[in-house]
Amino acid sequence: MATAETLLITALEGDAAIQTHVGATPASRIYPMVLPQKPTLPAITFQRVSNVRANSFDAGGGIDNPLLQVDSWAVTRKAARELAMEVKRVVEASTTLNAWLVNDAEFFEEDVDPRMYRVAQDFSTWVNEV
Repeated sequence: MATAETLLITALEGDAAIQTHVGATPASRIYPMVLPQKPTLPAITFQRVSNVRANSFDAGGGIDNPLLQVDSWAVTRKAARELAMEVKRVVEASTTLNAWLVNDAEFFEEDVDPRMYRVAQDFSTWVNEV
């Protein structure tokens, strides 16, 4: 069964521009939920922040509308924003995720080593997870 998360990873790891930022598989720096301690940057984290099931009278339908948060991390604001724009391009172009950006925000994480900039993006997706 394909989940929104597995489709996201496949789309990101398969893109040459993303690979120039975070490396190629199998050693890419794309992580579920949290970065490792003292990460190599730039990197990407992702998580499902909500899910709405689209049900019907004929066995539930199998269509999910998960909201995925994708965070782009880097040592400079510019690098984090550039990576985030590549993520947006890849995710919105994916025909399996059927996604669009609904929100983004920028953060500076100064209480960690190394200090990091983060762009958090929320994508609404429509995925058949049956």
